[in-house]
Amino acid sequence: ATDRSLRAARVFRGCDGADRQGDTHQGAMSRHPLVLFDIDRTLLRTGGAGTRAMARTARDLFGPARVDAPVRVAGRTDAWMVARIAAHHGVPYSADVLDRFERAYLLALAEEMQDATRSGAVCRGVPALLECLVRREHVRVGVLTGNFRRAAELKLAQFGLLEYFDVGAFGEDAL
Repeated sequence: ATDRSLRAARVFRGCDGADRQGDTHQGAMSRHPLVLFDIDRTLLRTGGAGTRAMARTARDLFGPARVDAPVRVAGRTDAWMVARIAAHHGVPYSADVLDRFERAYLLALAEEMQDATRSGAVCRGVPALLECLVRREHVRVGVLTGNFRRAAELKLAQFGLLEYFDVGAFGEDAL
């Protein structure tokens, strides 16, 4: 994740804060780069706070799992994980189940994130890269993540990164 962040910085030619004058596409439309970041293990590490909050929420809402099989989380949306967790507990998935799980998960995540500042960290090079990008007048910086919107905001705010992002696509935006 860190290497990707550093490579992205090189794309912006030195990150000296200078505006990219004359950077226009042929025709009437100007080109305004949009730089999107995933959150977990790209921008920050939470020390497992999200996983612990998911497991705690599943146990609190659904009880012990009926199927002893782990749910793979990498690259998945939170809603996808909730559907799989519900199935592992023998609970029919519905919009109501998702809503109840999300509300409980966000409370559990907020608690877990208090510990995340001790065991987690912002990935190396990320603050400097974000500072570089936000200084550029025509560059938009956003997140593209499977996290619920509020979970993404909690994680980013806990590590002082929320202010850098003005656009995002979140797990609940997936079709």
